[in-house]
Formats: sequence, C-alpha cells, structure tokens
Amino acid sequence: MATSLETKDLRALRRVMGQELRTLRRQRKMTLDQLSRKVGLRARQLDLYELGRSAITLEHFVRIKWALSEKHVVLKQSVGLVFGRRR
Repeated sequence: MATSLETKDLRALRRVMGQELRTLRRQRKMTLDQLSRKVGLRARQLDLYELGRSAITLEHFVRIKWALSEKHVVLKQSVGLVFGRRR
C-alpha cells in the first residue's frame, strides 16, 4: 500500500502531465474531439487525463504527445496526408 507521501507525489505527477498535455493541445488549437480521433481514445478520458483526475498510462501519454508534436504533423504532411485544418 502506498504511503500518503507517495500518493501525494503521484497526484502531483498526474496533474503536471495533464497540464503539459492541455498546454500542447491549446498551442495546436486542437479540440478534445479532434485529438480523440487522432489517438483513438474517448474525449472524456482525455479530459480526465488533462485534469489529472485519472491515472494516465505511459503508453497513452506517449501516443497523445506524439499526436500533438510538430514533427508528427510535418511528417504526415510530407507524405501527402492532411488532417484537421492544417495543410
């Protein structure tokens, strides 16, 4: 069983990870629905991740971060795929 200090640290980590995802999503001007279609997760689950109310797995965090990264957008554009409003 986790001690209260460990639990507190985990909550803080969830909150920080969620804030990072929300900041990236807002910088890309992407809605939760658009992001959910890209990563294959429900918009409600993404919202819980961003709020730090749900524990996020490392796999989900990496998938979301990859979908929000500029390199990913540029890579997809270079092979002729268009998604969202970016061309």
